[in-house]
Amino acid sequence: MKRQPWFTATALTTIASLLALPNIASAHQILELTGSASVKKSNWSEFRMMGVGTQLQAGDMIQASNGSNITVLCDDLTMWNVPSSGASDVANGCKERPDLTMESEYNQGGTDNSIPYVMTPRNTLLMNNQFTISWNPVANVTNYVVTVEGDDGLNWSEEVTGTETVYNGEQPLEAGSYYLVTVTADTGVSSAEDEGKNLGFVLMSENMIQDLETKKVNIENINLSDEGKAITLAIFYQLNNLNSDAITTLETLVETGTETPLVYQMLGDLYVKTGLNSLAEQSYNQAIELASNPENLEVLTNAQAGLAGVNIVLGNMFQAGKLAQQAEMGYQLLGHDHHAMMLEETLMTLMDDQNDNSMSLRATRGGSPNPFDEAIAPLGCCGTSGGKP
Repeated sequence: MKRQPWFTATALTTIASLLALPNIASAHQILELTGSASVKKSNWSEFRMMGVGTQLQAGDMIQASNGSNITVLCDDLTMWNVPSSGASDVANGCKERPDLTMESEYNQGGTDNSIPYVMTPRNTLLMNNQFTISWNPVANVTNYVVTVEGDDGLNWSEEVTGTETVYNGEQPLEAGSYYLVTVTADTGVSSAEDEGKNLGFVLMSENMIQDLETKKVNIENINLSDEGKAITLAIFYQLNNLNSDAITTLETLVETGTETPLVYQMLGDLYVKTGLNSLAEQSYNQAIELASNPENLEVLTNAQAGLAGVNIVLGNMFQAGKLAQQAEMGYQLLGHDHHAMMLEETLMTLMDDQNDNSMSLRATRGGSPNPFDEAIAPLGCCGTSGGKP
């Protein structure tokens, strides 16, 4: 297959972004909790009851209240069982590493329900030559034609009546090549109309796969609940740009009826990263609904921050402003001043990107101020009228 210019440009961009070392930092966090956990962050004056998903760092103190059992997932994916008596410095259980910047990634796409946009695999690395392809169902459609094209010359297609199929590997994929899935309905609408970018996938090399499979087995053998293992695996997958595997792992927990807000917040983050914004909106809203207790402030705040960005992508500017304000307040209560600053910068950059895409999301109506700026102006740090802290 002759490479077309658009395909080559997309391939180079996606391969570079997916094969690069992860540019995010996972955090120490409470993974499993039986009973209650008391936490005193380094800038807090007292202990507070906190729950699963609470992020920790060296200098923070944690205590298993009334004989509770607490498992902390360290940022290197090792586990720390917090001593059952007395307060412990997080540095005693988790090795501190150089601070890395957590970067929020927002991508367009996944919002037009009239087209069969691809859900998996999408903006991801894969470890397997055989994988499931799924897409958004479109009303009044009987058949879909699914095509997989590669810059190595691969051109595979299949007609399907449902909304998923399995690529069986009869035409082998080449490690490092870029592949794009396209789904076309019998009405003529196509996933090619999705406004998302970097929608393809890349197969890992055999050496990379073997290394990750060994680490995966080690995680599966850790003495954790099924949910704890799944959350850890999802983080492991995400850190290695195996986004589809991470999503599938967490979606399986959702199907079992989990009510752990961290699961939905993580799913929202992954949907955002892969440009599935309608699904991200649903997951963040579910996380916010479940994280109603004060112990879940960390997860609640992260979900509000993520949903603020999604609303900018969706063009819901006033709602984005309200959510940003709530998240800023949450980060201040948590003592995460740096997170608050990063949220401001991320959302404003995202708005600028929307402008660059000619979406005019920051345009005023009849001389009225931008509703996003107006909503977050009381913070004194995030709108056009306030300076950064």
